Amino acid sequence: MVSIVIPKNSLSDVINAGLAHRYYTNKESKVKLYTVSEDKKKQFWLNIRKYVDSRDRSLLILDYPLLTEEEMKQVNLRPYEYSVLYIPSKLLAVSPEDRKILLEKGIAVVPPRDIWKCFLGNYDGQVEMKWMEINRIISLEAVSQTNSQHTINVIKGLLKTSEENPNLAIEKVAEDDMNFFEKLGERRVPRFQREVCEPDIELISATGKMSELLQIAFVDLLNHRKIPLGIKSKDLFMFLIDSPTFASHVLADWKLKPTCQFRFGKNVAICTKVLDDVRIGMLLGKLSQVHILLRVGRPELAAQRTLYRRLLGGPGPGGRVYRGIRERFPDLEFRNNMVNTPRRALEEVIDTLKETRTKYEIVT
Repeated sequence: MVSIVIPKNSLSDVINAGLAHRYYTNKESKVKLYTVSEDKKKQFWLNIRKYVDSRDRSLLILDYPLLTEEEMKQVNLRPYEYSVLYIPSKLLAVSPEDRKILLEKGIAVVPPRDIWKCFLGNYDGQVEMKWMEINRIISLEAVSQTNSQHTINVIKGLLKTSEENPNLAIEKVAEDDMNFFEKLGERRVPRFQREVCEPDIELISATGKMSELLQIAFVDLLNHRKIPLGIKSKDLFMFLIDSPTFASHVLADWKLKPTCQFRFGKNVAICTKVLDDVRIGMLLGKLSQVHILLRVGRPELAAQRTLYRRLLGGPGPGGRVYRGIRERFPDLEFRNNMVNTPRRALEEVIDTLKETRTKYEIVT
């Protein structure tokens, strides 16, 4: 039996786990599934043996975040003791030192992959390609921004099942049972009303369970591409945003704790207990900030000019020209020890800083 571990409440990784499950099932291997909350990552890594099957001694870890380097050195594994494979997505910052520590612990690690390819299996199979395209849509990475009603219903059903029973969702993906998700997605969700509809921000009011609010919010996001998007009910306020790091910074600054989170690729839905309309408006206004200012130190695992090229691009050794993050986000700036980045690029900028072990601080 092979154990598969993914982050809890990550829709993209539900699909990834389902395709990995399918891969092992086709090889006539049984699979045991674990969804582990990211706030339990220390307990997971320091007790990793509990997740490895005692007979097959195999473990597949998909897109799960690492601890700090010092904490990862405490992981109680020895080389060749178990067969452990770690597949990170490009949304995780895995430094050369991280990879070295993993290998010393006997954990094989592959280069980071696109979030919709973060599984073990055949990328060219018809079933896999179909689910990878769904995953790209969920991650807001698909080229086309128009989706069929069939696709919308599948995503709605997947959202509902993943929130209520993630193991069932993984098994249904492994079985390629899109009909199961489509039938769930065809069910009507409660009515909702748009209270604010600005060019880059939207606020919806609705009633219903968490899974229903997720469906309403995410389908609206797919159709209108306005982010941040807020949705409020009588009992909670949830917002969708493209920068989990900035959202966490704002919530900490407001002394608010999220009651739950749900990831869609690099995007995240976060629930809070903010129910006052004035505070909701102020919070959404802050979250809609277009540019974020960072104060950074000197990189420890790269030269300063290497960090500069990774962020801004430019010529390098041997006449090679580097494509930096600024190629896709032209208004990214790096002067002295300050980085001014679009909010949409913040996660990628921070991953680069982490990979080069560069200390940073969000200033505003």
